[in-house]
Amino acid sequence: MKKNGFSLIEVLICIVIIAVGLLALSRLNALLYNEQASARQRSEAQQLLQQTTENLRSITSYGTSSQLTVGNHTSAQTFNGGSGAEYSIGWTVANACTAPTGGTCGDAVLVVATVSWVDITGNQSLSARTLFHTN
Repeated sequence: MKKNGFSLIEVLICIVIIAVGLLALSRLNALLYNEQASARQRSEAQQLLQQTTENLRSITSYGTSSQLTVGNHTSAQTFNGGSGAEYSIGWTVANACTAPTGGTCGDAVLVVATVSWVDITGNQSLSARTLFHTN
C-alpha cells in the first residue's frame, strides 16, 4: 500500500524546528535593538563631548575663565538626548607640564572632558584629552 502525505510526527517535528528558529530570531532582534540604542547613546555622548571641548576652546580665545582654572569642574545642567539617556558633563583642568624649577611651562593647560550616562548595562562614560593655551 502506498502512503501519501506526511505523518503527524513529521509535522510536529517540523513545527518544533520552526519554533526554535523563530525564537532565536526574536532573541537576535532584541539584542540588535539594545546594541543600536547603545550606539546611539555613545554617538550622542561623543557629540556632547566635542561640543564641550569646543566651548572650552572658545573661552580661551576671550581670555581666562573660571572654567579653565586648575581643578575639577562640572556642568550646571544635565542633557537629555533623543535616545532617552541623561548625560552629565565634567572636566578636569591641570597644568600641561611642570618646569624643573617647580613652576609651570607657560599658559598651557591639559583638559580632560568626560561625558557620563547610564544605559541598560550600567554606568558609561567617554573622555577626551586636549591641550589649551589660556592666553
